[in-house]
Amino acid sequence: MSDSRACLSLPLARPPVVNSARVRAEHKESTGLESYRLRRLWVLNLYEGEGELMWRGQACPIKPGFVSLAAPDVNHSYQFRGVALVTWIHFTPEPAAGTVVVPVVKDLGQDFQGWKSEMEEAALCLQAQSARAQAILWRLLWRLAQTEDGGKKPEFSLRLRAVMNEIEMALEMPLRISFLAKVAGCSVSQLNRLFIAEKSRWSRQSFENTAHFCVSVFSPAHQRGVL
Repeated sequence: MSDSRACLSLPLARPPVVNSARVRAEHKESTGLESYRLRRLWVLNLYEGEGELMWRGQACPIKPGFVSLAAPDVNHSYQFRGVALVTWIHFTPEPAAGTVVVPVVKDLGQDFQGWKSEMEEAALCLQAQSARAQAILWRLLWRLAQTEDGGKKPEFSLRLRAVMNEIEMALEMPLRISFLAKVAGCSVSQLNRLFIAEKSRWSRQSFENTAHFCVSVFSPAHQRGVL
């Protein structure tokens, strides 16, 4: 299954700590499937090459000029075609910081060269000027969180896709509405309004997978209960 709309909730109200970085690391198809699970570390990848990122059962395409994010403590794998060059930054956000919704994979289009220059600058100055690298990464991540139409707050449908991702990963587990609001980067009341406004847009399959949970979570009776 391919889904370039997959997204994550990233704490971004404060600058993240840059842990390590590398410029244009070479990855080959002959290496086969590369699987990772980074403990406590997020990774931002910039691609010069083609392949796929496998994440939570989804296959997201990778092409030259794409950027991707991977969350910590989550299994993810890469399958490259031919030779691919990847510039990457490992970082740790402030856990208590307010969250924004960001795509797992994004086509940078005409912004690619600017991103490439800034990511390489952050990687090369990390040892001598860590604060500078931190500032560059923070700026890039905020750009990633912006919408396509001018850099306002993340669109509502993207926020709800992040919530639905969490729900679909835990259908048999209790989830607090306050946690889901944090995933969406908004208040409980705002999330309730977003759900009501956006539910008619959902695909039938996604709605069937999560409707029974969402209807109970956002019902007034449920909100008076233990969750």
